[in-house]
Amino acid sequence: MVPLAVPTVALTIALLALGEWGANLAQVIGLPFAIYAAASAIFARREHVAYRAPVSTRRKIAVGALTLLVGAVLPAFGWLWYDRYADVDVRFGSASVLGEGESVTVNPKLARSQWRGELTFTPALSTDSTPGDCVLPARLMITTVVDGQRIGVTEARHGVETAITIPDGVEQVELNLLVKGPPDQECVLTVALTHAVLHRVPW
Repeated sequence: MVPLAVPTVALTIALLALGEWGANLAQVIGLPFAIYAAASAIFARREHVAYRAPVSTRRKIAVGALTLLVGAVLPAFGWLWYDRYADVDVRFGSASVLGEGESVTVNPKLARSQWRGELTFTPALSTDSTPGDCVLPARLMITTVVDGQRIGVTEARHGVETAITIPDGVEQVELNLLVKGPPDQECVLTVALTHAVLHRVPW
């Protein structure tokens, strides 16, 4: 059973390294591991029998299949699932300084994988003047452009999480940020998009 124990330990360490997502994946592959545990117990009991009959071809095939399942198939499935469906960190770069009616285009970058799912982030606005005069009433108009095509405008505010749906198969995402401050005020704001994550779901 040693050949089965080695990949089992390796997969367990990998799941622990994935944190919360690893816990979710462990639930998905829990049944095959339960089958493996039951098979291990049966084989262990047979090994303690005084008379050991020659190992049958069927048993050899079963052990080989379990070894392949635990050592190769499950880790490969886990990686593919992680690559396609796990949340992805997004980077927006440095903050921008914008006045009333001024705009800037930012290009979010994925830490890995491809665009598909719901992009969430929290706008963080700041100013040298009194925050309540400009930051709180200010609105951030966000125009989403994917592969050169405008797909919508989202209104965002300071400290409120914003969500934008990104279609599958997109190569490039651009966000045009336009500041709209309160009337009759000359507001200059530093605009940053923080806590950015691309959430992806399997269905």
